[in-house]
Amino acid sequence: MDIDQWLENIRRAIGTLPIQDNKVFQELWNNKLLRYGGEDPDPLEIDALSTALACTCLKKRKPFLVVLPDRNPARPALLFATGLILDAISSEKGQKVQIVLYAGSHIGIRDQLANVYARKLRLDEVFVQSHASSRNTKVQSADDIANSLPRVATVYAPADPRIFLDEYRPDWIAVDCGDSNNLKWLDALLSSAVERNIPIVGWCQNSLSDTVQTFSVHGAYIFRWPSVQQLSSAQNKVESSNALISAICLEGPDIVSVETHLQQAYQVLRTIVKQNPKGRMGQDVLSMSWKQLRLLERLSVPLGFYESEAESSWRLRTIRHGQETLGAFAQALQEATGLSSSLTQFTRKLEQAITEIDHHGPPHWNALTELCIADVESDSARLLLFSSDVQCQFFELGLLAYYNMSINDLATLNVTFLSARDFYGTGRRPWIGHPDREDLPDLLRNVPPEAWQLVIPGLPNPRLLAQLEPGLQAGVQLQFLIYSHQLPSLSWRLKQCIEALSVRAEDVIHTLSGLGILTDSLSVSNMPAPLRKMENSTIRLENKKKRIYSQVRSLPPAVLNPVEEMARLFEDDTELDQDKDDTTLFLDHNEDNSDEDSLLVDHAVEIIFQGGWYGLFAPDAKLNVIIQGSDSSLELRYVSSLRSGNHVLFIHGQRRQNLYELVVQRVHNHPAFALHVELVKHWQRDVAVAYRRWCQAGDRSRNITDLLAALQALGSSIAVSQTVEGWVQGLRLCPNDKEDLRRLAEVLNMDFVIQNYQLIFRAAERLRGKHRSWGRQLNHWLLHGTSSKSEVELFDEELGLSFGDLRGSLLHLHILTWQTVQIPVYHGNMVVIKKKQY
Repeated sequence: MDIDQWLENIRRAIGTLPIQDNKVFQELWNNKLLRYGGEDPDPLEIDALSTALACTCLKKRKPFLVVLPDRNPARPALLFATGLILDAISSEKGQKVQIVLYAGSHIGIRDQLANVYARKLRLDEVFVQSHASSRNTKVQSADDIANSLPRVATVYAPADPRIFLDEYRPDWIAVDCGDSNNLKWLDALLSSAVERNIPIVGWCQNSLSDTVQTFSVHGAYIFRWPSVQQLSSAQNKVESSNALISAICLEGPDIVSVETHLQQAYQVLRTIVKQNPKGRMGQDVLSMSWKQLRLLERLSVPLGFYESEAESSWRLRTIRHGQETLGAFAQALQEATGLSSSLTQFTRKLEQAITEIDHHGPPHWNALTELCIADVESDSARLLLFSSDVQCQFFELGLLAYYNMSINDLATLNVTFLSARDFYGTGRRPWIGHPDREDLPDLLRNVPPEAWQLVIPGLPNPRLLAQLEPGLQAGVQLQFLIYSHQLPSLSWRLKQCIEALSVRAEDVIHTLSGLGILTDSLSVSNMPAPLRKMENSTIRLENKKKRIYSQVRSLPPAVLNPVEEMARLFEDDTELDQDKDDTTLFLDHNEDNSDEDSLLVDHAVEIIFQGGWYGLFAPDAKLNVIIQGSDSSLELRYVSSLRSGNHVLFIHGQRRQNLYELVVQRVHNHPAFALHVELVKHWQRDVAVAYRRWCQAGDRSRNITDLLAALQALGSSIAVSQTVEGWVQGLRLCPNDKEDLRRLAEVLNMDFVIQNYQLIFRAAERLRGKHRSWGRQLNHWLLHGTSSKSEVELFDEELGLSFGDLRGSLLHLHILTWQTVQIPVYHGNMVVIKKKQY
């Protein structure tokens, strides 16, 4: 069965639902009362069909998730708007004021609903609607709808969803999963909703998202659409492109020794896993061990370069520091002889691998530099894709330091590189292959996606696969650069990916029959994933003349003292940084970052809060303490200074507890600020690369002091080199003097900044001003704004963001008990609180 016939059969089946006879639904969809901006109606009727399924599930009070075929913002907006309108007009609702709880991770729904019209009514008005619905069976006018829409309570990334279900007692819940890969609060929300028998409808816009599995676990009906590329190709009678997936296995005499040691370390780690270590210390050992192994497996720059730059320029932990931390764990675990012995053996194997990597160069670095100069067909493009921004920037600087090659030089060879986040896009910015992507590199603009060769160093994790999803749907060529022993793991991960992208007939029939559709005569077949696997290939790396990185600083031998050392932040075991997200790039403040400088503490503070919450914290972690009194205030204090009876305001899910960082996280992808953010990011990326190129140019190496002197010669009043170093390292948003930005661009020969320095300066000033304003208003509201009126007050009209929107991520906690726990603890697993399950 082709996809055209599959779609027609689905249309007929959904057409038998009772909702299709609803006069309001007919008016909205058949008579095109509902529209999204000036766009043409959906020719495939995907939105109407998805909405019919969602509204039927609401009627039957069954949990439901629809996996939409793309990231078109019109789809969730039209689906949500239809549910609100039908809820308002339904004769079964009586005079009761209807309440809908909207849960999501971003503020995009307001923007989306602002483009939805029911005749002349703009649907973003539902967010201030509080009038009761009226009993009326006739189709109402747009004005009537405006007077009967239910009240919508919005909550973003709720720390404790149960609180909001008890507070609002919603008639139903809308869950906007967007294109997020994982939502940590989703499981608790679904559990509470199912327990209370509250109807819940969700939608997601990424087929590889973990949210699909989360809904499935809670018994939800799930309807998965094939990709819009597959559906459109059927309508246009053209054959869709299938993505080609293969593995490039590293080979060569220098690879064998490195791979042998890494594989042996992996086997030892499997032994540790089988021992099933108990307690926090055992779990910390596993977490740290996996991180260290994955870091070595995918190291994509020379070891000396990484060790030199990681800590000094990027504030990342070094490999040496990781090894010393594992050694400290092994020493602390001497009483548990089995685990201590295994951990010591694991660390020794990694040391042997590190020695080989240092001598011959990291295999991934050698292979990637080889692929940079390997021939590419004139009508193709090779895209090196890194799992994080920092990995990508490390590689860019490594090429510059060792080979004096820039990304512009590679473009002449039909080669470029990119981070997975830039590839996927964020917010309203589409994926890199979309024709509307404004910052699409010229090389990729001239080559269709199906002619791209994506080369990805290392094994993909779930987040990376989710970021690759648009490219897989578009038919790119995907090549994973791995060691031979990683082939089984890669095959398993790709098998999971293929299953997630496939639309199975049994799943479709299960959902449709559960909604009352007769499926005995329904003919639907499996819609396979748009992928096909190629044969594995190899890249052979011969011995190369060893090059010395001229900027490597000598590293004195370090001794890890568990009493003094604490952990570098790492988000998960397969990222170098994720981490360093866009939030912290734009804060421009002097917060002490000492709690991120090391990996292990020999003791921690265990705090039990009222309401069943508990957590383990490093002694120098900071929490927001509410100072009680006639003039209440909020202070960021060290955990070691807290005591029983204190009240704290905790930002759930974040290691950093700075309150206005929470605001920035909510809004940094908003269209109102997207251009400003991109301009500042562009400048910060350019200055990091341009400074290193400038240091190597000329007769002698240069440094920050030389750069300061050059700026002063052009008229700058900057007096200390630390200020300039803050710009180069991305620790400052932007120079406070617009002319200093221009001077810096001239000295470092940054063409983009020279042409746009005034725009960049204004963007930085606006972001800086907004951040300060948000911080002041937020702190005032947290302390004084307790009325329901203050909940809906906007602290930024341009964003339409209210104080109440942030409340879901905040927990007001009362400390019951406080005690010191005398065990070594991995810092990366702290500053996380949990709730006891009764």
